[in-house]
Amino acid sequence: MIEEERSHGGKTKVEAQWKDGRIEIVSKPETGAKVNEAFSITADGSHLTVTTKLEGGRTGTVTIRRIYDAVKKPATPAASDKPGA
Repeated sequence: MIEEERSHGGKTKVEAQWKDGRIEIVSKPETGAKVNEAFSITADGSHLTVTTKLEGGRTGTVTIRRIYDAVKKPATPAASDKPGA
């Protein structure tokens, strides 16, 4: 665990750990909502899921889940396809 000084004033405790095949980062500010972020990749590597959970703020608990598709690298052209070859 580390403690960071934030630009808004105050300190935030930040802890990161591997848990059940994903990385979790928990941020606990002196004031405001606790933020729990979890990052996981599917077994085939095709998707990244980021789940953010805000707890203790004015609106209660809010969970946001974002799912990203992996970008496939373009095929490398053969040497004969390159200009000047």
